Amino acid sequence: MMNNERPAGTGVILVTFVVAALLEVIPLNQTLDWVRPEWMLLVLLYWVLSLPHRIGVLWGFLVGLYLDVLVGATLGQWALSYAFGAYKLYEVSKYATEGLAMTGFMCWQMVNLDTWNKTPQVVRDAMPAAQKNAISTMIDAYNKADEKWIPLFKERLEVVQVAPATRDKLAAGASQIWDEWAKEQDEAGRPGTEILNFVKDQVKKSMM
Repeated sequence: MMNNERPAGTGVILVTFVVAALLEVIPLNQTLDWVRPEWMLLVLLYWVLSLPHRIGVLWGFLVGLYLDVLVGATLGQWALSYAFGAYKLYEVSKYATEGLAMTGFMCWQMVNLDTWNKTPQVVRDAMPAAQKNAISTMIDAYNKADEKWIPLFKERLEVVQVAPATRDKLAAGASQIWDEWAKEQDEAGRPGTEILNFVKDQVKKSMM
């Protein structure tokens, strides 16, 4: 699948850094200056995450060097820090995983039974169809996003296949956590085990 979107041009990227630089040096009173964000760093991190195949260590070094000159810091102080930050973030952002999903796609809607019984009948009658339409719309949106982004991930990122055995270990750990939660709920007088078993049954049905 071809990507028809034009990537952000270098000019756009540079403009964002210029705006960030202005925000770095705009005079503020002492109170506001104390909470001033590191605008240059935030913009750099955004571009490294958005365009890891284009923005990396070199950009981090140059942006940091520019900031050194802009604020009168020791030359290289921010340059080295930003280069290191861009490198570490790039190492993380260049990977995507497959085979790690822990369950089927489930989205629960719950309501207090007393509140439901007090709801006007016309609203209760409309809820099933509204729920069905909402779920259908949401799944369509996810499918369209997958069609757009998954090919880009595979083209631009390193896809890591998670072995089924590794996933099973994670699932076993998650099951232990949920079992502990159910036990705590039971001890508090709530039907934790009943709820957990119900959810597990519904997940199994959805994956058949």
